[in-house]
Amino acid sequence: MDAIAPDGLIGKNVHSSGILSLVEVNTSALLVWIARLHVTGAVAQVIIPR
Repeated sequence: MDAIAPDGLIGKNVHSSGILSLVEVNTSALLVWIARLHVTGAVAQVIIPR
């Protein structure tokens, strides 16, 4: 299975799905990120407006 290239999805409407396998929560208020979500079997599909 090919990796998802996020650069091609910027600014587009995207439907994504997969299995949430791990959630890492940031316990330090000094870092920018709040949580990191790990998804297995991820699929991203660009939605074309009708």
